Amino acid sequence: MKTSYKMILIFTAVMIAAVTFFAILATRLFRESSDAYDTALEESRMESLGSASLKALEQQTRMMKLAIDEVLESPTLMATLNQFVRDRDESGDSKMAIAARNSVLQYLYTSPLVESFYRMTFFTSDGRFITSNQDNNTMTSGSEEAIQAIRSLKLPEVLETQPEDPLLMPLHDDLLSATRDSQVFGLGWAVFFHGNHLGYIEVSEKAEELDGIFSILTDDYRSVRVVFDDGSLYYASDDLGADCSLTLPLNEIAEWAPDGSDTKYHVMRLRSEELGLNLFLIDEMPSVNARNSGILGRFIRIALMIAVPAFVLIVLVTRRLTRSVRLFTKKVEQTPIEQVLGNDPEAIHSLNETVTRADDAEIHKLEHVYNDMMLRLRDSAANEMMLREGALQARLSALQSQINPHFVYNTLNIISAKSMESGNLDVIEICDQFASMLRYATDTRSRTATLREEIANARNYLLLAKARYEENLDFTIDIPEDLAGVTIPKLTLQPIVENALIHGYDGQNMQRRLSITGRKEAHQLILEISDNGTGFSPDALIRLRTALLSIEEGNAPVMGTDGHIGLANTYQRLYYYSQGAMHMHIENRDGAVVQLMFPC
Repeated sequence: MKTSYKMILIFTAVMIAAVTFFAILATRLFRESSDAYDTALEESRMESLGSASLKALEQQTRMMKLAIDEVLESPTLMATLNQFVRDRDESGDSKMAIAARNSVLQYLYTSPLVESFYRMTFFTSDGRFITSNQDNNTMTSGSEEAIQAIRSLKLPEVLETQPEDPLLMPLHDDLLSATRDSQVFGLGWAVFFHGNHLGYIEVSEKAEELDGIFSILTDDYRSVRVVFDDGSLYYASDDLGADCSLTLPLNEIAEWAPDGSDTKYHVMRLRSEELGLNLFLIDEMPSVNARNSGILGRFIRIALMIAVPAFVLIVLVTRRLTRSVRLFTKKVEQTPIEQVLGNDPEAIHSLNETVTRADDAEIHKLEHVYNDMMLRLRDSAANEMMLREGALQARLSALQSQINPHFVYNTLNIISAKSMESGNLDVIEICDQFASMLRYATDTRSRTATLREEIANARNYLLLAKARYEENLDFTIDIPEDLAGVTIPKLTLQPIVENALIHGYDGQNMQRRLSITGRKEAHQLILEISDNGTGFSPDALIRLRTALLSIEEGNAPVMGTDGHIGLANTYQRLYYYSQGAMHMHIENRDGAVVQLMFPC
């Protein structure tokens, strides 16, 4: 298990133990301090809470009235409602009425006051309605179902007797809801336009909003009932089964027992003059002791509310404490082998760089040990590569010295002397060119040469070849003078030129043209050897490119027996000698083209 997870578990266990201990201790102290039931204190508390709930209900009702006033005071909207009601054809619907309906809906959707409530609905006695919240409603405006639903509200009957006053609507079924299993409450008003009665408007809010207003008054032992002055019920937190008497005194606790019941309650009655509502707080008399028995559970719930943010804080602190461990672990996992084996200064700097904090002493010291170990490993790997390179150079030197150059020079001198006696100057020139090539190839004092020396050696080889092919061979060498001093590996050009002459013409007797060009592009020296031969066959091109890729991946090239082996061997020698800095590209372009790219 990760260190951070272990720390989170330990801290969480300590936190739970501490919270539980203090919850039990607080419960015991509370019980000791509340053994005596203080009626005066309870009366003051209930009056304060009840007054706050009534004020919240009054404020909610005022906001509903403002929303209705906004609609009724808009001449444009009232004219649109009038058009919706009056403009009907025989089918009960017309284009003008539809346009008016859409205009009203647009207003309702964009009004901030209307948007703050669950729904605002305009309806008529004949079942036509417009509502700001469709809520997947399937009821059709003007249908018989809509007429029955509107009549069940009894809103038209009441507002006809008091058309100028709003009607406080108690909890009732939400008839415009698709499921009709929810309840709403609100404020209703009759709508008139130029003295003509258009219909009725209702602002609704969900029952949960009313529950929220009175939630501070209710618990497992207290219930709330709100009734009109005529005794009709506006809201009840539970089904008490009896109505409280409106003759109970205001703003004080009184004993009350429902008719035919032996159960007694403590009841406080409060009144809202603005709304004409009576609020009853009903508390069962034996509930004080029962309430005390639930204090422990209440404190535990509060403790859990504290524990959740505490747990988040524990996670954040733990991640902060284990940051160095996580960063160092990530560094170890993501350290690439190139940083260990390469000579890039940036890679070496990365190995020396630390990601841990100095104040985390142990892990910081461990990272320094790790960095030192990686640097030593890099030095060891570099030494091993140097030893391998030395062994390779020794093998190349052995190959180059297999033929005794002194024997060859003596033989050439004999041939030149005999040719001079017979006056054959061409043979003398050929022997001189070959001797120059041999001297250049067997000189082991240096593995590099200037581009000028390489060009001279390639020219000697081409002159020897021209002595064979005579007029069937033409060659050009175009190297800028400012590149002649660039240092490149020895025997770079001649093997590629030889490969072009041997394999480039596929045994055909044709005019041979070879060219050697050089240029500098973006800090790179590019040498190009091209011929006018038959080019690489498709199979040979694929095999050669595969061989070059194998060399770059550190594998031995696999070649067939159809030629061009020397080309792959040359690239392998140059690639290893340059430590991967030199690259070769081959293609067909009116013959075979070989490009060599060196860092300049």
